[in-house]
Order: sequence, then structure tokens, then C-alpha cells
Amino acid sequence: QRENMSPSYKFVAYFFLLGCYSGLRFSDLQRVHTGELVKGNRLVCATTKTGEIVSIPLTSKLRELLDYIGNKPLIANTHANVYIKEIAKAAKLKEPKRVHFHLARHTFATLSLELGIPISTVQAILGHRNIRTTAIYAKVSNPLLNEAMDKWENLQKIA
Repeated sequence: QRENMSPSYKFVAYFFLLGCYSGLRFSDLQRVHTGELVKGNRLVCATTKTGEIVSIPLTSKLRELLDYIGNKPLIANTHANVYIKEIAKAAKLKEPKRVHFHLARHTFATLSLELGIPISTVQAILGHRNIRTTAIYAKVSNPLLNEAMDKWENLQKIA
């Protein structure tokens, strides 16, 4: 449905995706348009909330999103969240009212952990000072449980 989306909604959606692919907080996403965060092949910033330095390698998807965003600033958080909820509603998500910009950061964290990225690496990318904060995202999904228990099947074959 990207073709039917107004340019302003599409722009906010791309910022949301940037959050999903980078783990950046909304306050840090708002600084992306200046170009000051892009340093060579990385997004580097002292996070607005904690001051922790994060250095995120630029994947091809991040580059694509940054190219689309260019130097246009993101609108205020309250307005951006209204747009995201409306996009979620148009996409017929089950609970569009529960969609907000912090969900992008949550998505990054949970998917990173499901992809097998070590929790300490996710902690560094998110800029968490304490690993317990990152552990909040480490809810184990059924596919991960199945994969873990399949390792026991392999062990039984060996024994």
C-alpha cells in the first residue's frame, strides 16, 4: 500500500523503519536529518536520553532509508505517533492503538536477539548502561525454544 500513502505519511513510515533497523530512540531519530550522525560507514551518536555513545554499522537497508529521508526533519513525537497509528490501522493490524515509535526500538531489540545477535552487542547498539535493561527484550519465542530443544535431538543421535 506504499503507493497509496501520502508523502508525509510515507516519510514518517520510513523514519519508523529506520528505528526498526537501527534501534535508535525517537529523540535520536530526530537528529538523523542533519547528517551529523553519519560518520563513514556508521551511525554514531551520544544518545539524547543517556549520553551513551552508540556506533551502528550502516547496513544496506539503513543506507536506503537514510537516502530516502535525506535532510528532511522528522515531525514531533505526538504527531508522528498519530501517523504511525493511522498507518497501522490502514494496514489492518490487530491493535493499531498499541503502535507507537518506541515499538520500532523494541522491534529492533527483539529481532536482533532472535537473529542470534549476542545480548551484549544489542546492549551496545541500544546504548543501555545496564544489561538488565536490554534483558527486558529477551523474551524467548516459540521458534527459538524449538530450535534450542532440537539441539537435544542431535545430542541423542550422538549418544
